[in-house]
Amino acid sequence: MMNRRDALSVLTAGAAGAFGTFNSAFARLLRPGSGNTQTGSAAPSGEKSPDNIDDLLRKDIARLAPREYSEEGIPVFLACEDLVANKRSAKLSPLNAAISSRFRRNAVAWDRIRRDAPASDISKLIEVLADRDFANGGKEKEPANSAPTFTELAYTLAEEFATHPLIRAVNFHNTPRAQADQYERQIAQYSQYFSSVNEDELETYLTTGEWHKEKPGLIVSVFEGYRNSYDVLVPLLEKHGFVAWFFMITGFINTPVANQRDFAEHHDIDMLTHEYLDGRYALTWDELRQLDKKHVIASHTRSHTLLSQLDPAVQRQEVIGAQEDFKKNLGHPVRAFVSLTGPAYAENQAIDELIDAAGYGLVFSNFRVQRIRAK
Repeated sequence: MMNRRDALSVLTAGAAGAFGTFNSAFARLLRPGSGNTQTGSAAPSGEKSPDNIDDLLRKDIARLAPREYSEEGIPVFLACEDLVANKRSAKLSPLNAAISSRFRRNAVAWDRIRRDAPASDISKLIEVLADRDFANGGKEKEPANSAPTFTELAYTLAEEFATHPLIRAVNFHNTPRAQADQYERQIAQYSQYFSSVNEDELETYLTTGEWHKEKPGLIVSVFEGYRNSYDVLVPLLEKHGFVAWFFMITGFINTPVANQRDFAEHHDIDMLTHEYLDGRYALTWDELRQLDKKHVIASHTRSHTLLSQLDPAVQRQEVIGAQEDFKKNLGHPVRAFVSLTGPAYAENQAIDELIDAAGYGLVFSNFRVQRIRAK
């Protein structure tokens, strides 16, 4: 999984470099299948190099070129889609995931060796892969959960940016008073060009795809639960008319003052400044209740730990237990959820089920916000 810096780097590269040159029909088919649960740029162990993939494709293209389509049986794949039943797609089998992964990799290779390929080439690529699959008895060897390459992920994000409503966001974490002037300049500049976004406005945007304010919306996300976000950042945000989204780690808030720095050190909460002589570095529930009157409170799990690495019982405490903390201390559940480095909804079935059970309606991750139920 990616950390915050890696995720930002990939997002920036995907937005800046992937548009324009890649055929949109290819990009749609490059989207990772639900069987692919990882993100990142590392290739799986033992995978063929791009040169080897390119050479194999060239040989296949040359071999199939003289086919007489009116006189031969031509292998193809058909994707099955039920347009009547209103239900979530079933989880892909390992075979589906293997074919999808192989297809994505070969589509990137095809684009390398046949620059500016027409959309009609997609049928040829499917034919090549189906021919290989039929020849070995339908037993694809590609690992089902192999991570997409940088290029694959960038193209996938480019297609999502092109076909889905976009919302801007800026992420804050630790905001020490020594940097207050910098935050003031940053937020003042944002206020010239962007407007705040509250839950209802985001809900309407996700429902209709239309934004009804004069300036584009900007979600100001404040992570972890640092005390200085209340003392330093909130006055500046309110001065310039922004609503903040506070993604809170409830275990940090619940930790006794004497243990808060230790909790932060062991839960990936960067504590680079130590400006509070009384030792309290986390927000209090009283402060959160005050913020709840004007801003958005959201869940960042209970302990800020990679959910995929936890036992099911601990996952439940992280997802559902955090929601219980909010109900107890705010008097209502919160609607939005984000975990450390993701995953997005539909990438991990066990975590999806916990998100559903907790009653969250919005899932934020590295590159998207997903509305999973109406408000």
